[in-house]
Amino acid sequence: MVMVNGIEFDSEKLSRPGIGLIVLLLEEAERRGQDVKSLALTLNVTYGYVMQLVNGMRQVPLVTREFLCACAEYLDAPVIAVMVAAGFITSRDLVKPGQAPTRIREAIAEIRQDPAFGPWLPGNVEATDDDTKAFLALCYQKATGRQVLTDDSAMDLMAELDVALGLARAASQREEQENERV
Repeated sequence: MVMVNGIEFDSEKLSRPGIGLIVLLLEEAERRGQDVKSLALTLNVTYGYVMQLVNGMRQVPLVTREFLCACAEYLDAPVIAVMVAAGFITSRDLVKPGQAPTRIREAIAEIRQDPAFGPWLPGNVEATDDDTKAFLALCYQKATGRQVLTDDSAMDLMAELDVALGLARAASQREEQENERV
């Protein structure tokens, strides 16, 4: 159980697609000293709308682009990073259509052959869903620099996202430090 800005998140809530965006928003609101009503007002939606997203009555991956853009501005992050957090973009979107299941199986097989990482893969990893396996493959790629799942263009996009998120965080931290001095 996790508590963010006065809202409890159990394992069921945390397993819903796109809930990562909601947690990020609530954490940022908490950091700013805002309650959920203030967050909703800032995002130009109602308190009820935010709570429907929190409680699963509305699906986060089905929110509007306008809402995603408001979230990106609030989080000081690229819209595409918010789309990933919202579940609009998944690890399957990083491979060519129709290749995802095959590429994912091949990636896990390749990781199994790696003497440093293979022994650490759970024996039943092949039985997990494709998103989990793709996540493992992407983590492996990030850790080793070896491309086992995505092509160069997807890796370039992921690298650009990493840089953009890092720059956004650094700018936000600088702004906070400047505001503290004032």
